[in-house]
Amino acid sequence: MKLGIRAHDMGMKESFEEVARSAGELGFESVQLVLHKAVRNARHQAGELSPEYCSRIRRAFEGQGLEIALLGAYFNWFHDERAQGKAKYIDHLRHAKAMGSSMVGTEVQGVRKDRWGSIPENESPEAWSLVIETAGELAEAAQEAGVLAGIEGACSHVLSTPRKVVELTEQAGPEGFALIFDLFNFLNQHNYTEQRRIIDEALELYGEKLAVVHCKDFVPKKDSLEQVPPGEGLFDYPYLIRRLKSLGRDDMHLIFEGVTGDAIVSSRDHILRLMEQ
Repeated sequence: MKLGIRAHDMGMKESFEEVARSAGELGFESVQLVLHKAVRNARHQAGELSPEYCSRIRRAFEGQGLEIALLGAYFNWFHDERAQGKAKYIDHLRHAKAMGSSMVGTEVQGVRKDRWGSIPENESPEAWSLVIETAGELAEAAQEAGVLAGIEGACSHVLSTPRKVVELTEQAGPEGFALIFDLFNFLNQHNYTEQRRIIDEALELYGEKLAVVHCKDFVPKKDSLEQVPPGEGLFDYPYLIRRLKSLGRDDMHLIFEGVTGDAIVSSRDHILRLMEQ
């Protein structure tokens, strides 16, 4: 397994070379790269990328022995910015290989901007129909580019369970997708004691399509779960890593997300210790 970090959690940099150097010095093997969040004034909109620009990005990370495990081009599939977000996402798919990446990640998110959480609109046939239609477009674009569309679910989104994530890929067409598992996304104050069941379900359902695991941690509060750095909460990382090892998933990328500052080193050391056991 390879340990990585979301690049912009190390702070905004002035160049991709600086991003790669920081990640390498911290001992990571891969990154999740959101271009404009990692590097000031980076090109990222549809039509702004070029082969030369992407090759420079690739060289920066390869020079530090790092993989770009996935490019982040997350967008909401329902709101007004849907068309612009989809165009940008597809453009990232077309340029991913030139940047040295094989996957572009996104979340479906929820139907309404003004209400967050498990709402009836997210369960509607209309929402599901639009999700399937959009996923089909992304999968087709991914296959044409020879890369993968990375799909991530969350309990407050339309893809509210691991099973729904898999149903999406089956109905939209099984080719062209990879899956991103973020346990924290599927937890709430009612089910966090069932995390082993959710881990088992996701690993079984996602199978070989699982390519990236996001690493966070949590502590329960009165009405919610608060995210904390890995090793400082209740996330059962020993169990998750044992299960991944038992499945022979040495190819898995474990990517820190939302881990910043001094917590990067302490979290890194915590996960590495578990990986070495």
